Amino acid sequence: MKAERTRLNRQEWWAVGTLSGVFFLRMLGIFLVLPVLGPYASKLPGATPLLVGLAYGAFPLLQTAFQVPFGWMSDHIGRKPMIAVALCMFTAGSVWAAFAHSIWTLIGAMALQGSGAVAAVILALVADLTRPEVRTRSMAMIGSSIGLAFGVGFVGGPLLAGHLGVASIFEVLAVLTPIALLVVLFIVPAPDKQQHPDEIEGSVGGFRDVITNPDLLRMDSGIFVLNGTLRGLFLVAPFLLSTMVEKQHEWLVYLGALLVAGVVMVPVIIFAERDGYMKEALYFSLLSLGAGLLLFTSGGHSVTWFFLAIALYFIGFSLLEAIMPSLLTRLAPASNRGKATGVFNMSQYLGSFGGALLGALFLGGGNGREIGVGSHYGLLFVVLACGVAIWAWIAWKLPMPTRRPAAADGPVVDVEN
Repeated sequence: MKAERTRLNRQEWWAVGTLSGVFFLRMLGIFLVLPVLGPYASKLPGATPLLVGLAYGAFPLLQTAFQVPFGWMSDHIGRKPMIAVALCMFTAGSVWAAFAHSIWTLIGAMALQGSGAVAAVILALVADLTRPEVRTRSMAMIGSSIGLAFGVGFVGGPLLAGHLGVASIFEVLAVLTPIALLVVLFIVPAPDKQQHPDEIEGSVGGFRDVITNPDLLRMDSGIFVLNGTLRGLFLVAPFLLSTMVEKQHEWLVYLGALLVAGVVMVPVIIFAERDGYMKEALYFSLLSLGAGLLLFTSGGHSVTWFFLAIALYFIGFSLLEAIMPSLLTRLAPASNRGKATGVFNMSQYLGSFGGALLGALFLGGGNGREIGVGSHYGLLFVVLACGVAIWAWIAWKLPMPTRRPAAADGPVVDVEN
């Protein structure tokens, strides 16, 4: 009977599966654009390194600002209406971006996209439609859709940009997002009532315990650093890659690196979860992440060097994207898990904005207006790697799940202090 209670029933499978698809389409919009937006924005009238960085960071900045308001409003007027509003805003921003005629137009379009902060409400709807005992598994399925969107986006974005242009990506998003809206309105089940208001991501009350918990603060700082490296790296890295391969072939580099990351990631995660080596997996991820960043500073402008660097980075990033949310759900008290997730996600978007602005400082020849890879770009990767090293030091005291010796009734998993 206990095993049955910890399995998703048919309605829960349907709800989580459809919402995972919606989340996939939503996150695909981010990852399709991420590896190609910098070079595209740099060619728009009025572009400067700072404004290109602002275009890159407008989306996460608005996501940070609107996570709590959207979550709060969904408590009062319903989940589906707020998801519909968010997806309509994202669609409008995509259409606007497709016809951007200046850097300021693109900044406005990316800000409009980001103001549709749908993540908090989708996760709240997942909580409404699932029982507490299957909540972690449900969130893991949502997380898997994000990982899939990451892989598809980093391959599909350069592929579309190389053959059809970056504007075509925004046109694709303007078509895909209404499909997600139709799924939400007509396929995703409607909850009888919002049964778990205390677990809503980003709810406005009771944050004191979350923001003063040392372990949760370590996790928040970690996701801040991780996503800061992602935005900072991919504001500059596409300019480097464009000097090595033709635009229509850039996607092959990302595809190869992602395949390498996948081959490494799966056995590491299985080994860490099964045998209780989560801390070792965490630091292996950080080592790979930092090594990839530092490799960007050496080796000359060769595609082999770029491939090795980006593969190491993807290995570390993919592992951390899988490990950190899992750790967060274990470290956060059940009564504050939703709030902890909300702060965690806001830290993620804030880190993305900070990384975009940091990358902008190293994007150019030093006169504040010329855009390209300046002679001091390597310092950016050193700074990002230092951020990773600092968080590795901060994370050393994180409690980690460990597997005790098997008892008569099977293995017991506990958390070490």
